[in-house]
Amino acid sequence: MPSTAVRRRRLAAATATALAVTLGSGLLAAPAAAAGGAAVADAPPAATVPSAGSGEEIPAQVPTGTIDLDRTSALDFVFDLDAGEVLVRFTLRNARTGDSVTFLRTHGGQGGTGTGTPCRFTWDGTFSYPDPDGTAATFAANSGTYTWTLTATPAQGGDPVLTRSGSFTGTRTPRAHGFDDDGVFDLLAVGADARLHGEGSYRGGVGRSDFWSGRGWDAFDRLEVTGDVAGSAHSDFVVRDRTGVLWLYRGNGGSTPEYLEPRSRVGGGWQVYHHIAGGSDLVGDGRSDVVAADTSGVLWLYKSTGDTAAPFAARKRVGGGWQIYNQITAVGNIAGGPAGDLVARDKAGVLWLYLGKGDGTFTTRERLGGGFQRYSELVGGGDWDGDGLGDLLAVEPATRTVHAFNGTGLRFTPLDLTRKATPLFKGDAHTLYG
Repeated sequence: MPSTAVRRRRLAAATATALAVTLGSGLLAAPAAAAGGAAVADAPPAATVPSAGSGEEIPAQVPTGTIDLDRTSALDFVFDLDAGEVLVRFTLRNARTGDSVTFLRTHGGQGGTGTGTPCRFTWDGTFSYPDPDGTAATFAANSGTYTWTLTATPAQGGDPVLTRSGSFTGTRTPRAHGFDDDGVFDLLAVGADARLHGEGSYRGGVGRSDFWSGRGWDAFDRLEVTGDVAGSAHSDFVVRDRTGVLWLYRGNGGSTPEYLEPRSRVGGGWQVYHHIAGGSDLVGDGRSDVVAADTSGVLWLYKSTGDTAAPFAARKRVGGGWQIYNQITAVGNIAGGPAGDLVARDKAGVLWLYLGKGDGTFTTRERLGGGFQRYSELVGGGDWDGDGLGDLLAVEPATRTVHAFNGTGLRFTPLDLTRKATPLFKGDAHTLYG
C-alpha cells in the first residue's frame, strides 16, 4: 500500500550502501551458511568471469534461475579474482521495489585477502533502513527479479579492471496475514487520519515496514483480515460500513501500488452481528472461513468459496450462547487439532479456546487464562514471530502497545501467556485493528 512504502523503500535503497559497507574482510550480518548447509539455493550452475589482469577464465559461483527465499537463509556470491590489490564493490537490487544493499571490500595484496583467495559476498535475504531514532531496522526482502553488479577497481585508483552483472528470481509463499510479498505478518489499522495503515514484523519484531492507503476508511466500523477467501493466493480482508454492508478487499501481494484489488460487495444486513472473525480454516478445505455472532448470541459460519463474485456460501448455524463474549478471534490452528480454532474473551477478561473439529463446529470450550480485559482488540490468524506457529496479538490502549502471545502448537497450552511487547504501531492509537 503505496506512499509510505514507496518512501521507505526509496530511503532504504538510498541508505543501504552506508549501512552495509564494511572494509577489509568483514561483511554486514553475513550468516555462516544457508539452511540445510548449502549457501546457494538449488545448487546454481557455475558461471565464469575473466581474471582481473590475467585474461584467463576463472570460475565463479553465483545464484541463477529461481530461488525460494523462504527456504534459503543465505545466498553466496563467490568470485575468484586473480589480481593485485583491488577495491571490490558488489550491489544487489530488487528490480521492482528498488531495495538494495552494497558490500565493499579490498581484495588481494596486503590490504585484503590474499591473491587467489575466493572473494565471497553473503546476503541474508534482508534489507535495512534507518528508523527516526537513528537505529537500523531490518525487513525481509520481497519476491521478484534481483540484479547484481560487481566492479573491481585498483586500490590505488584508476579505471575498473573488471565489471560483471547477473540476475535471479526470488520467490516467497504468500502468508495468511500478509499483504505485501515479503513473507511476513502484517497488522492493519485505521488511523485518526482515516487512512488504512499496515506495519509488518520480521522475526518477531526485529524490524518493520510501513504502508498505507488513501482516506475514507473511517466509513467502516469493522475490519477483519480473513486470509485468502477468494482464490487470489494472497490474504484478503473484509470491512463493514455503517449501513451494515460488508465489502471484500482482495490482496494481490503488491502487483498494484495499493497492494489491493478494487473492493467488491459481499452483501448487506451485517449490522446484526456483534462479532465477525476470520482467518481460520474451519472446514479443512484449505481456505479460511468467517464466523459471525449475532445480537442474540447465535454463531454463524460463512464458508469461503474461492469465488470473487460470491466469496462466502450461505450461512450455517453453529450454536448459541455466544452473547457472553465481548471478543471473538479466529487464530488459525494453534492447538494441533484437525482445523482452525477460535478464542473468545468473556466479560470478566477470561480467554477461552474453542478447538475446531474440521466440520465447522467446535469442542467444549477450554480456559486459557485471565487478565485480557485490558486489551481493546485481539488479532489472530497469522505467524507474527516467524516460527511457523500461529500467534495472538493484543492491543493495549493504555500504553499504546501491541503485545504478542506466541503460539506453542501444544494441545492444552496453545499460547504462551507471557506477553511480549512488539514494535507494531508503538505509541499510536487507532480506531480499528485487524
